[in-house]
Amino acid sequence: MTWKAYMEDYPEDENCFLGTDVNHYVRQHNPFISFSSVTDDEERCSKIVNSNMFSVDLRSNGLPNYMYYSPNTINNGYDSDFFTSDEFLGSFLGDTLANLPNRTVVFVTFDKHVNSQSQLTNTYSFLIGDVIAPMLEDDNEYTHFSLLHTIEDNWSLGSLDRYDAIDPPFDVASYIATPTPSTDTPIPSPTPTPTPTPTPTPTPTPTPTPTPTPTPTPTP
Repeated sequence: MTWKAYMEDYPEDENCFLGTDVNHYVRQHNPFISFSSVTDDEERCSKIVNSNMFSVDLRSNGLPNYMYYSPNTINNGYDSDFFTSDEFLGSFLGDTLANLPNRTVVFVTFDKHVNSQSQLTNTYSFLIGDVIAPMLEDDNEYTHFSLLHTIEDNWSLGSLDRYDAIDPPFDVASYIATPTPSTDTPIPSPTPTPTPTPTPTPTPTPTPTPTPTPTPTPTP
């Protein structure tokens, strides 16, 4: 499988940027940069790019199988407010969804719940895409590890045998939209008229051989 991480405000002129923050990019929202298997491999680290590359890849049909998109701290609401992040998300999805390849599922979630003082840890999440049935709700309990489990199952990657092996994957199969059958009654094709069997040509009657005229007897 192919993958790429699109990070808003990630330095465009520096491969494998290890700094904690720049502009409104923060390292803690970039999980890939924390793995030595990525940072020690120049090719893998080159897959972490500035978010400007997303529109380039989208227009050129160059999107990878798996995409991770992280907005900056303004667009994600951390250094702004709900209305700013809501406007960003509406604009981003509106410009993106219609141009994504068929059977692409977008998973939108947050890294924490709204009230840090609450004992509840629910985070709002939703799936959207051309194969997802509209307005469908799933009452099952999931975690962020459920997303990881779903990714592992989708590309047959195997498990890390940690929480991803314990928490259930999303039941994506039940979300698939069922095509609405056509209500038009099909018009049957007419039965072709059989070609009549040709009448055989009669065998011609042979012409009879004429009887020879007898020779007259001479007079004595």
